[in-house]
Amino acid sequence: MAGHFFELHKVTDFAPGIFENTAVENGSIQLGRRAGRHAERGVYTSVAFHSEAFFSLMPSWNADTPPGTTVEMQVRLSVEGKWSRWFSFGVWSPYIDHATPAPETGDLAQVERGTLSVLDGMPAATMAQLRVVLATEDTQHSPRVYRLAVATNAIKQLGQGAPAFARVLELPAYSCLNRDPAIAGRNASLTSLTMLMNRWGRDLLPEEVARLVYDFGAGHYGNLSFLCAAAGVYGFACTVTYAGLGALRREIWQGRALGARVRYRAPGLAEDGAPEAGAGALLPVLEGATHSSSGHLVAVCGFVQRENQEYVVIHDPMAPASAAVRREIPLSRFREIYTGIALFLQPGPRGGGTDAPRRRHASIVFEEGTLRMLDEAGEELVPARLADGSLKPATLCYTLSDGVAYASAAQRKFYYPGLDTGHQVRFDATATAGNKLTLYLIGPRGQSWVAEKLPPLPEALSDDQHNKEA
Repeated sequence: MAGHFFELHKVTDFAPGIFENTAVENGSIQLGRRAGRHAERGVYTSVAFHSEAFFSLMPSWNADTPPGTTVEMQVRLSVEGKWSRWFSFGVWSPYIDHATPAPETGDLAQVERGTLSVLDGMPAATMAQLRVVLATEDTQHSPRVYRLAVATNAIKQLGQGAPAFARVLELPAYSCLNRDPAIAGRNASLTSLTMLMNRWGRDLLPEEVARLVYDFGAGHYGNLSFLCAAAGVYGFACTVTYAGLGALRREIWQGRALGARVRYRAPGLAEDGAPEAGAGALLPVLEGATHSSSGHLVAVCGFVQRENQEYVVIHDPMAPASAAVRREIPLSRFREIYTGIALFLQPGPRGGGTDAPRRRHASIVFEEGTLRMLDEAGEELVPARLADGSLKPATLCYTLSDGVAYASAAQRKFYYPGLDTGHQVRFDATATAGNKLTLYLIGPRGQSWVAEKLPPLPEALSDDQHNKEA
């Protein structure tokens, strides 16, 4: 029977497909081997999926891609027995400047912003097919594709399903508005993804996830396929789908928080933050919101009943502060702001995530109110490589120890110093006195470093301390 979500993640799922210089090994699609070396390029094509009639679809994939390897998802659809051409959703690896192709139009369909749609005026599609291209620059290594999925917006959607119940899952809370000022406000979806991953024991900063999911083609951080791929890099099973309320309930009932795409405007504001006017004013109003959004992911972590009314518990990163991220939204209002697109996440296959970017150790040198960061070989990262642009885009930030134990580093207060006009990084010696400083440098293409050191006491404080000891 046709449905609207199709997922391949077991050997038996992959087996009926077509393998060209590829094979299933250790539960994943890999480049084929000959004489102990992998092929440089290979293709896997799935069987065709029969769907309820639909007009658009979204793909997702989870893979390990060691440096020098890539995967590329391609999709096509069928209208009245005629297949469209294959459309690419971008060459993927966390170690390259990955980008979705520019919007493309064929004779049956078009792809734009991570969605493949039937052309206006055409009948609905009823079939879809996936193809993934694997490549490597080093035949000793191969990408490993653990999961392929496609979701269609079937006209005949599934019923609401699971009945009402009360359950709330614990989840860290981060506001996207007080992160790196260079991306604050544009990073809501990836901040929600970071909350979801850190709930399962990861200790990631939203800025680290930002460098993985940034779409160099579209110029934004909200590509849902890239968000799923980034979660796969860290070993999670993550897919995007069209989902009704019943599917969201089932995820929470099974102990899995999820992402839900919402759109709303703050009372009195349009989408762009201006007073109500134009198309932005047509967005549904969300009471208590301070910013408007044309679409971003919130983390859904529960359902509760209060005074005979049901509420959806969400963590909305568009809140002005982390303390305001957790909200209870009346179910009726949630239905209005929810777009019907969800991101489901859970721990992935054993062994997945082994090729995720790692923080490298570095050291800090304090000099007269400025600091430098050196890598393990003694090369100056900060300010030298920040100033010459070789790590652009990059985030430089630090935290100070405050005697509080946090479940994840992202819950700490972060400072974003940047370079001054003299290309130096300055710190307030008085404010940091006695507090260990943890410095992060997060660069592009999976590069990041971390260093810790106790800053020197200001001279006046040092003299005072010396007098006390005397």
